[in-house]
Amino acid sequence: MSGPFSARRPASSGQKRSALAPLLVLCLALALLFAHLGHFPLMKPDELRNAEVGREMFMSGAWLVPTYNGLAYLDKPAFHFKSMALCFSLFGVNEAAARLPSALSGLAILIALFLFARRAYGERHAVLAAAIVVTLPLFVAFSRLVILDMMFTLFVCLAIFAGFVAEEHAGRRRKLWHLAGVVAAALATLIKGPIGLVLSGLVLALFFICDKRPRAILRMAAPLNLIVFVALVLPWFLMLSQRHPDFPYYGLVRETFERFTDGDAFRRRKPFYFYAPLIAGTFFAWSLLLPESILMAWRARTRWTRADRLCLVWACVVVVFFSLPESKQPGYILNVTVPVGLLLARLFVSGMAGRAAPASAAIQRGVTGLAVGSAVLTLALGAICLRPDDATIWLNCSRELLDVILPHLGPMAMAGIFMTGFAIFARQRRSSMLAFVLFAAFFPLLVGAGYRGLETYAGARSERSVAAHVPPLPPGTELVSVQCLSLSLPFYLQRQVTVITEGGREFSSNYIPYGLTLPRPWPTQVVPLRKRDAWLANHAGSMFVVGNRRSRGVIEDLAATHGAAVHDLTRGYVGVLVHRPEVP
Repeated sequence: MSGPFSARRPASSGQKRSALAPLLVLCLALALLFAHLGHFPLMKPDELRNAEVGREMFMSGAWLVPTYNGLAYLDKPAFHFKSMALCFSLFGVNEAAARLPSALSGLAILIALFLFARRAYGERHAVLAAAIVVTLPLFVAFSRLVILDMMFTLFVCLAIFAGFVAEEHAGRRRKLWHLAGVVAAALATLIKGPIGLVLSGLVLALFFICDKRPRAILRMAAPLNLIVFVALVLPWFLMLSQRHPDFPYYGLVRETFERFTDGDAFRRRKPFYFYAPLIAGTFFAWSLLLPESILMAWRARTRWTRADRLCLVWACVVVVFFSLPESKQPGYILNVTVPVGLLLARLFVSGMAGRAAPASAAIQRGVTGLAVGSAVLTLALGAICLRPDDATIWLNCSRELLDVILPHLGPMAMAGIFMTGFAIFARQRRSSMLAFVLFAAFFPLLVGAGYRGLETYAGARSERSVAAHVPPLPPGTELVSVQCLSLSLPFYLQRQVTVITEGGREFSSNYIPYGLTLPRPWPTQVVPLRKRDAWLANHAGSMFVVGNRRSRGVIEDLAATHGAAVHDLTRGYVGVLVHRPEVP
């Protein structure tokens, strides 16, 4: 009995490997991951904050303690920020250089995935798996953001792949592969903390148990491997703890343990089922094939290969592990894209070979679902364009916001019409190859049609315009922000901001507000709110004071007192330039 999860048959001698298909996937990956990488402004809060941390590391040359606005930023280790600093040194301080580490990590994941799949399944499977992963919206989005998750995912994937390959060898080669996996897990730990070791170790441990190789867990945790892991991670931890004695408690308890046990502490409380709709949406259109593929995989469980077991354990462990804590974020399950891509490629390889009628039937039902989904999307976009006043009620948004995105809906509707027709054609031909092209084309085509809309969205999520509207400031002018902080100011103006705050929440950091609660003097660039009036009244020299809607009154009072004009900085921010003579 054959099926999509039957053992792989050896390739016949008549089958020729072609470099064309991998080349096409590589070109697609380069286009989706790198094209116009610096075109959009950095979005708040993560991109603006992370890019500024990397810029400050580049400017200072320090690699141990990341800083944000001159303050210790211990929310995450320094590895990813150092990679950004290196990119800034090579390509200058700009959006593309800030995003380059994520894009390169995404490309590296695809290469590692291709090599692993070719080894475990064959070249056709490897090409299809890479094409699936690079057309997953979640994967592409995180490859183009200044965020740590893509580089973290790279090293977790490398650790898991190395652990799998290790057990295909014996003796010295097995030890070297396990050692390579431990090094990758250590680098993942240096990017996001202990979760790098926990996640990769948990996936491999459960896989080894399912693979009836429990002793492989001991080989993975051999004394030499543990020594190497400690040698890579511990020096950074000890040196950072020496400089900041509060870091061990914060890093291990608050940033790691409480993140998993207290969703309210990090304002990320989500329901247990949070990742089910997230996967359905961010894996679309491939997610249409997942329910039936999961059912087929379970029915064929007696015919799973080792690689099948790894992928299924991997996907299940990540989803379940991150569903248990109350704090949840989309980036937590970025790892799932790799095993899902491998398993869906398994389905299409069987469907294209014609060996498994259930696989072909499942693919065709997915095509039908995509045709219906494209048609519904097209009708919805058309209804919004034709009846914008009613659409504000349907979408629960303002007419102003709708007017911004309305011009971009027409091209997306045209793309929906094309995809509907393509899906109907593929369904009539009952071709698994056409179906694959249909699913792979859906996201790139939709992104291409809605590119201007994405640009508008990025502009709405950024505050670059705030920094752009700050007038030229005299030399030595201090930049001050009252009960707010436009995250664009430090990065785009490349200068430190003095922030008047009650508790430091304006910094969009977890560690900085925590550090301000410790029994030690506040840094000079942070002024307690209770001292606001006295500090502003007694400050000598020029300062440009920024406020938002909440603190606009303070800005207007300063302007009236000093006979200065109030500058509208957009997005609700205002500022005033105050000249006060230096105290002799």
